[in-house]
Amino acid sequence: MITAARISATFLAVSTAVFAFPSIRNKVPNGERVPCPPGEGGCQDGHCWGLGHATCHGGSFPLNPFGLDLQKAGHKWTKALCEKDSDGDGFTNGEELGDPCCVWGAFDVPSDYMAGFTASHPGVTNEKQVNYVKPACGVTTPKVQAPVMGLFNPGEEHRVAEVYINNYTLPMPGNQGKRTQYTTFAWNFPDDSAEIFHVISAEAIVKTPKNLHHYIVNGCDKKFPADQHGKAQSGRMECNSYFGGWAPGKPIVEMPSWGGLAIGKAAGIVAFSVNVHFDNPDLESGIVMNDGMRIHYTTTLRKATPTIFATMQISVNPAMMIPPRQKRYFITRKCTVTVKDRKKYTNGTVPLKDDGTGRLLLASHHAHLLGTEAYAERIRDGVRTPIVSDNIWYFDDQYSNVVYPRNITLKTGDELLSTCIFNSQSRAVATIVGQETIDEMCWSQYTFAEGNLKVKCAGDVWTGSLNDTENALGLDRRHPVTEADSVFDGEMTLTGGSLKKRSGQMTDWMNEMLAAKECVDNTMLASYCGMMSGMASGVQDCDKTFAELGVTGQMARYIGSYTPLQTCCESLCKGVCSSHKVCVAHKTSTTTKPQGASPIGKPEASGGASLGLWAFPAVLILKALRGS
Repeated sequence: MITAARISATFLAVSTAVFAFPSIRNKVPNGERVPCPPGEGGCQDGHCWGLGHATCHGGSFPLNPFGLDLQKAGHKWTKALCEKDSDGDGFTNGEELGDPCCVWGAFDVPSDYMAGFTASHPGVTNEKQVNYVKPACGVTTPKVQAPVMGLFNPGEEHRVAEVYINNYTLPMPGNQGKRTQYTTFAWNFPDDSAEIFHVISAEAIVKTPKNLHHYIVNGCDKKFPADQHGKAQSGRMECNSYFGGWAPGKPIVEMPSWGGLAIGKAAGIVAFSVNVHFDNPDLESGIVMNDGMRIHYTTTLRKATPTIFATMQISVNPAMMIPPRQKRYFITRKCTVTVKDRKKYTNGTVPLKDDGTGRLLLASHHAHLLGTEAYAERIRDGVRTPIVSDNIWYFDDQYSNVVYPRNITLKTGDELLSTCIFNSQSRAVATIVGQETIDEMCWSQYTFAEGNLKVKCAGDVWTGSLNDTENALGLDRRHPVTEADSVFDGEMTLTGGSLKKRSGQMTDWMNEMLAAKECVDNTMLASYCGMMSGMASGVQDCDKTFAELGVTGQMARYIGSYTPLQTCCESLCKGVCSSHKVCVAHKTSTTTKPQGASPIGKPEASGGASLGLWAFPAVLILKALRGS
């Protein structure tokens, strides 16, 4: 039976469509295997993925009868929805989709009966079962049920706390470009009645969905002054405990029945810093933000706090680019895993050994507007096991794959291949990896069922192109790192590491992008531009990275992948790089300025802020230059 405990607590900020969101395919039985009705358009390999929509492509309106019923059910496969005959053809939705006894739940491993069943469309009257015989319910029971996520167990105390941004007026223009603003806010956790609590789930309170892009929440071991609660913070905050992150379609925290995220004085989290990415696509003034976070927590402590681990959180690296006019361009990382289990070695004098094993609970990806696909696979002793295979991925639906039922483990020596794929056909110039809304990112994150694991991964990040039809799983065999457009050492999760190799074509794309931007010195680095200019002895050095120009040590860690023109364009174009094609282009740009197509149809190149507005990288560069 489907009970309340089998319903996911996933929060959807805004949802007017049904199968416009790819994640819903995982929330309906055989959601990817319903044959297309004859003559139906928008099919995927002969299957209808837009089951609730006017066409099989999805995103088309009006919704069909099944889509309307699914919408009323909160986009969940409930017992009532299963038992209903939405299209009036004489068969229940469950009978048409292979769950006649209504026992399946999202991400369950299906029974052999369901896996071998030929489904019919539950929203089209003339598409129905033929010679149907209802099976015994015992043969329809899922082989493995997915864990309950984000719900309280019977008998657990249920507490709720809400924290909000306090009347923040969105600046225009933003600090990362005209439409993009990053601001960090302080939130105090309001409950001091116990030393430690376990968070079961946390969700975004979205009051301005048009402007709230995503945010990252870190825990703080000290509270902020009361008058700073909900206010923007300008100084550095020592809040180093990762709590969670939100993007459309994704909860901030969602724990299984055995897990809780510890907060409170004894856990070292009594407040939060939340770094918010705001987007202002219409460049409006006077927008006031009061978005927030709702935390569901308990004093009933659970068995474990699941371990979170990322192979990529690539968010800032102007040397990493998505070239223009590419249908399937990838950023991938293949790395070798090391797993240490802190539970085995509680004596602080005994080093942790690399003999841990963890079972994967969740896997998720993050990208911006160009992201279209996401993949992950484990390689163990030459055998490949897919973890994520999202051949349709949308920014507005950044859900987590519940992989626990498939019993995929990671241990020391395993390899992980994690991949983001982008479609840049709408862009006239390259798109950098950066913080602005129309820049790109590539995250690949995993949650283990167990707590107290220490997990690392070592290996290169590289980029390249796929053809229109090839499978992205196993791409390292067809597109090895030796043939990549660009290669990075993977040493910093946030940046993808230092540049190791870049093709001549990538250099050309970078120069086209630089020519399409305003040529100014980074305002935070202006006093250092003379020194940086001195590193280039001639125009032949203007395309080289600082690492190639001899920068080493801590400074190379932060700025090794940058070129002088990316940081001090104005100074260099007046001096040693004056004959470089980027500088020549800017000399003629007063009458004709190259423009790139942005996804909102405005004449703004990707990373449309001037080069002087890469504020976050500038902070890192200053840190290196000052030797701190």
